[in-house]
Amino acid sequence: MPRNEFDAPDTDRIQDLDRTVVTRWGGDPILLIRGFVPVVAVFLMYAADLEPRGLSGIEQMFVLQLMLHKWTANAPYPSYDRIAHRLKVSTIYARKIAKGLEERGFLVRRRRPVQTTEFDLQPLFDRLAGHVRLKERQRGNSSGDPPGGVSLS
Repeated sequence: MPRNEFDAPDTDRIQDLDRTVVTRWGGDPILLIRGFVPVVAVFLMYAADLEPRGLSGIEQMFVLQLMLHKWTANAPYPSYDRIAHRLKVSTIYARKIAKGLEERGFLVRRRRPVQTTEFDLQPLFDRLAGHVRLKERQRGNSSGDPPGGVSLS
């Protein structure tokens, strides 16, 4: 049993299990036809706890839609229309979500003439990393890094 959420499960007990993405998503490879989005577990665990006022469920889904378009360190730039369509909300509401995230310091929007807006998520990533380090220090890990030699810095 893991000591905390950063520890890996007992590998002796699970070494024979298939841990592929396909298996975890039901076994049909067609689900990976468009790829997948890497999401750090701490985003799912702590996004609602971030200050100020945490990310709501729809705001978290908005960020995941941005991550679908983030393939490098560069800021993603999907259109508001595309995000709105995928979230089943209006384009006006998608813009409102982005504005709220920006006003609370979770992202920076860069408007580009005759192109879609860039969404810089580095402020969110920095705030999330700081929150995780704080949680680790509260757990008694003085470095703030997770156990197992993985460094967050």
